[in-house]
Amino acid sequence: MKTKLTLYMDEQLVKKAKQYASRQNKSLSGMITDLLQKQTALIDGKQQRKNPFLELAGILDYEALKNSMDDRTQYLLSKHD
Repeated sequence: MKTKLTLYMDEQLVKKAKQYASRQNKSLSGMITDLLQKQTALIDGKQQRKNPFLELAGILDYEALKNSMDDRTQYLLSKHD
């Protein structure tokens, strides 16, 4: 059974969160539900805590970042790839 929940948040945060949810092809409600399910699973001991940095993997566009770097930085990156 679903129930309604009212939250009060900063207007700009809500706008940014809706944009992010849209890019993930989810509703804001769905994103919050997923987050709360993950957190409560941790509390209940049903899920091992994951490295928070692994959840960030893939967020940055490596090629765009690489194109915005100066020549020396690009050289060093290509040297160590």
